[in-house]
Amino acid sequence: MFKFIKYLRSGLVLSAITAISLGLSAGPVNAQEEDDDKEKEASSREVLVDCDKGQSVTQTLVQFANDTKLLEIIVKGTCDNEPEGEVQIERNKVDLIGDEETGGSIPFLLVDGGRQIVIRGNLTLNEGLALGAGQLEIETEGEVTINGPIFVSGQAGLGISTEAPDDDDDDESLNGTEAGKVVINGFVSVENHSLLEVQRGVNAGSVSFNDEINLSLQSSLHMSDATAGNIVLGKDSHALLGDNVIPKDGPGGNWIACDSESRVWGNTNGFNVLNDLLYGMSCQGD
Repeated sequence: MFKFIKYLRSGLVLSAITAISLGLSAGPVNAQEEDDDKEKEASSREVLVDCDKGQSVTQTLVQFANDTKLLEIIVKGTCDNEPEGEVQIERNKVDLIGDEETGGSIPFLLVDGGRQIVIRGNLTLNEGLALGAGQLEIETEGEVTINGPIFVSGQAGLGISTEAPDDDDDDESLNGTEAGKVVINGFVSVENHSLLEVQRGVNAGSVSFNDEINLSLQSSLHMSDATAGNIVLGKDSHALLGDNVIPKDGPGGNWIACDSESRVWGNTNGFNVLNDLLYGMSCQGD
């Protein structure tokens, strides 16, 4: 395309048309695509782990423990053969991707200091997630479900977002039925200078918290768009809620509570905002 525009600007339209008619233009285009594929291949490594055939995510992580490339692990099937019932990530740059057609599941995920860790695709964490001093993003066009508790601590950061399908012209993409979806069914604990950030992309799906979110020890919650249960803030922790945060049990069905050092800002419509019981101070920030 860029070469054709160059021909047009230089007045060599005939030469360009001749080249196209002879099939010569396919060379540079295919060469560019090949270069892009080679560049991606050089910077990342993709591995399919079929747990229904006895393979394991842990074995793959051990195999490429010292590799500096982005490691993309496609998880297929039920991974119930992981050592000690968990998958532990200690290195940087790992994507766990649930298989697009069949989906995948792992028992418990422990991220210990690893950064640039991403969960996407159709993936289920059956027993929960622990993030210590690391960085994890959940960003998906598929469906990510976490059935157990989530623990975020040690100056860690957990980001959660959904994305719209690639084909934005599809009518179903506008109502979120085919867009990304994140469902968290367990208790969420964020502590020790850690951050939980939740946002929803344009025309994207939903993020749902079906249990309590508890923040402690100077931790923060930034939530622009989600369905949430009760929120508890303690020991100098803070929450900023966007206009599209709604209580999961309907208006008045959920509450926000905090101690004298903690505050909530933004949209709290539909939540019961409780004052600090000991000092009688408002939980709502100025």
